[in-house]
Amino acid sequence: MRSAAEPAPFAQFDDSFRGWFVGGEALGERPLRQPALAATGPLLGADPRLGLAHSGARLKRLHGTLRSPTFEIPQARILYRVAGQGARLRLVIDQFQQIRYPIYGGLEIGLNSPGELRWISQDVSKWVGHHAYIELLDEGDGFFALEQVRFSDTDQPSAATASPATDNRLAQDLARVPVEQAATGLAR
Repeated sequence: MRSAAEPAPFAQFDDSFRGWFVGGEALGERPLRQPALAATGPLLGADPRLGLAHSGARLKRLHGTLRSPTFEIPQARILYRVAGQGARLRLVIDQFQQIRYPIYGGLEIGLNSPGELRWISQDVSKWVGHHAYIELLDEGDGFFALEQVRFSDTDQPSAATASPATDNRLAQDLARVPVEQAATGLAR
């Protein structure tokens, strides 16, 4: 049984995008496997057993979008294991795509970690119980790479949620790199 504080998995990409909607030419037909070399170069911290939804896998100049199925927000935070540059990640709540400050601040995140997957924590405590979907947008010469998405009541993934092969790397990541806060863009 999972404790309330343990992040619940929502998405991981193995050999398909399983229920996610893919638009454009950038993502290809299936997730990229590390250590396959993408057009953007290798990513540090990727679990070799998991696939990456990677919009720079073929060519950086190709555009693409990735959209999750609609879900009910179950916990106060969404944790993304993501990298990217010049791309955006956004959470669309109750079909409202116009996400502006002050009410909807923090629902769109500009990605700026081109060489390493990082955990980003998004505070969605105001919208627990609402319906939403996740959208990643690559509309230029940038890229996004999404490894996994988890729901949590805390702003950090625990080492207990990582697979045995990545426990050590995750613990090192958490000790060395602060979790980025989506609402402010500031590290804790």
